[in-house]
Amino acid sequence: EDSAWEAVGRGAEVISSKMLLTHEAYNWKPFYMPVRTAVWARLKPKCRTTDDGPAVIVINAHLSGGRYEDQCFLQRLAEERRRQPQRLLGIFAREASAKDAGLIAGDFNASAEQDCADPKAASGPGPTEAYFKRVMWMSKTVHTDARKLGLNEDSAAASFVEYMTAPFGAVQDGGWAFAYDEATVGSTSAYGHLVDHMAISDPSKLALTSVERLLTCCSRKPGETNASTTQPLGFTDHHAVKATFATAGLFTEPGWFS
Repeated sequence: EDSAWEAVGRGAEVISSKMLLTHEAYNWKPFYMPVRTAVWARLKPKCRTTDDGPAVIVINAHLSGGRYEDQCFLQRLAEERRRQPQRLLGIFAREASAKDAGLIAGDFNASAEQDCADPKAASGPGPTEAYFKRVMWMSKTVHTDARKLGLNEDSAAASFVEYMTAPFGAVQDGGWAFAYDEATVGSTSAYGHLVDHMAISDPSKLALTSVERLLTCCSRKPGETNASTTQPLGFTDHHAVKATFATAGLFTEPGWFS
């Protein structure tokens, strides 16, 4: 009610494909991949009395992934994780006018870094490579799928990096830019990495002016606590991210705002 913006359009739709997966936890019986959806809203300034002029289309989604689906990554899930953000871009293309700007926000279930290239790097393995070695390559499901495809550990690791980073390539190939990185805001996952991202269609229309992380989970990263109480919070498994964008480049004519 106190917002200077109002929704003049909204919707929700499925962005995942109907796919059958197999996993040791289900005794290798095929099961449908969990459904993933997106919600979107078209926002305009309240003080503008008409819908004419630019708007911001905000899209929120939670992409497929996580420690259970990740174990099925060799079952064509890299392609699926690329298709889902492409469908988000399709929502914007369908709903937007030439003057509008877009913002995608949500859980990508992955860090944006592309590591695994140099295991001898001074910084050591990045989160994707470390996750593969610590969890994925220990999975019976991954070993079973790798054996069927004739993949050794190095080949499976390369496929896993492709799977994890596929959404980022899809967004960037669509001409969008990510608003921040882990070096800017820190980790958002309980496992100590940035997995909650925002992407913008045009940085000249939506310019990031500030971004901060709100601590809301019990992080597994040593020494990370809630700043106000010195105690970790635990009502969710992700931290929140608050971002502020300047819209001067969007409302270049006074009438578009007022």
